Amino acid sequence: MKNRPIINRQSLLNGSTFLCILLVSIIVFIWSDIHQQLEFNRLLHQQHEYHRLLTSSLVHNNFHHLWLNVVGGLLIYLLFFEHFTVSNQIVLFVVCSISIGICIYYFSTYNIYMGLSGYLHGVFAWAVLKELLENRKSAWLLAVGGIAKLAYEQFSSPTPVNESLIGIEVATDAHLFGVLSGVLLCLCSFALTKLRTRPSTE
Repeated sequence: MKNRPIINRQSLLNGSTFLCILLVSIIVFIWSDIHQQLEFNRLLHQQHEYHRLLTSSLVHNNFHHLWLNVVGGLLIYLLFFEHFTVSNQIVLFVVCSISIGICIYYFSTYNIYMGLSGYLHGVFAWAVLKELLENRKSAWLLAVGGIAKLAYEQFSSPTPVNESLIGIEVATDAHLFGVLSGVLLCLCSFALTKLRTRPSTE
């Protein structure tokens, strides 16, 4: 079984984009005056404020909302940092955030959406599937746990304790859309890699 590597200077550099996204979300929270200019707002989206599809991932409703997502993000980094590069994390953030926003607009009922959780679910799904495709057997446990969490959220009633803690409705649909985005990105990346490494025939 392949052993997990240890965090070093290079892995910190490779994960700098991901860590910077967490840091930016903290800065945005402190700079509270811009929250309403960045959150997903259905009415303002209809008025062509499309930047909100991307920036809504960086906004949090209160400290507990921010703290839960930042801690979750750090745990994801500790689990999967070996797979992170500057470029793949930029692509993941942009694609997952925009995809979540579009899916919420067309397939969900949220009028307001904010938070890193949908994007983090996308990163988690991308990394777990990447490890499964690389035949790392320990990833099956994470995959089963992730699927169970997602299924529970989709088929059970929202937990009042969680909603009272973060001050808004838990965006379970965003978690699902994030996972779907992460899975599709991983499959596309895997297919492209296979095409590039396939030996040419004369």
